[in-house]
Amino acid sequence: MVYAGLSGQTEPTSYVSNYRLGVRYRRQTYRDYLFVELEPSYNWRIDTPGLSREGAWRVELRFEFLFEEGLRRDGEASAMVGRLKAPNVTAPAHLQFADSFQSGHY
Repeated sequence: MVYAGLSGQTEPTSYVSNYRLGVRYRRQTYRDYLFVELEPSYNWRIDTPGLSREGAWRVELRFEFLFEEGLRRDGEASAMVGRLKAPNVTAPAHLQFADSFQSGHY
């Protein structure tokens, strides 16, 4: 995936501190739960406004481990979604009354 980005600040003066152009390569490796990303990019950065920009290469290597059994390579996470839903449980009446009494809504 090819990407471009910029970052900067607005206070005390407004300027773009970094322009970035890069490529991200992501691949599932050895096991279903292990991914590797290689991301080389070129940055044109400036530390303070008014100075000339400097170019610099940056290379990032990332390892990602998935510890959730419900996640699969094709992006389907149906097993995990079922576990993340909040149960439909209401508090007992005495707790609801105590909460509303403390907040002044009785």
